[in-house]
Amino acid sequence: MAYSLQTKKEVVEKIQQGMKIGKVAAMYGVSRQAINNWLRSPEKYLSETRKAHTPFDLEEKVKILRFIEAGELTARQVAEQKNLSLHTILGWMKDKDRIFAVYSSQGQMPVNAGITIHPGEEVLSVSTPDDKDTKQHIRSLKEENEYLKARVAYLEALMELNGTPVSELKKKRNTRPSTKSSETGSEQ
Repeated sequence: MAYSLQTKKEVVEKIQQGMKIGKVAAMYGVSRQAINNWLRSPEKYLSETRKAHTPFDLEEKVKILRFIEAGELTARQVAEQKNLSLHTILGWMKDKDRIFAVYSSQGQMPVNAGITIHPGEEVLSVSTPDDKDTKQHIRSLKEENEYLKARVAYLEALMELNGTPVSELKKKRNTRPSTKSSETGSEQ
């Protein structure tokens, strides 16, 4: 939750006057961790000139990921240099395949992108529609995902009721159906 600069200053002032962190946290509805952050780094959280974080553009993210992959910098070093949280950098690292795919779809291909394409694997192009379309698409994908999760849970419950242990049938992650079964299904 975002707190106003005034609230942050009042909280820190109360603690500096001798009030216990727990009491101030309850009084203002602020977590102890937030208060500890404000006390530890007042220049970061209590500065009048602090501006809102501007998001990094895609090219900058790709550059940062390249540095980390090449071993030139660690994620922690990049976070310190760019005044980012380590959590943000680690999130980019988890999402690097998508970041590189979007970057390459814009006509640019990062060196050592780490994207491997297996023979016979369909490659989907990643377009960059406007922000409103992207948000709507993400929303519809989330809804579809929730629906599919519910259907899977329902089917698993039916299987358990019929005496079929689901744990033995669950597939390993990252496996794909064989092409033979899909070919025979399309012939019928």
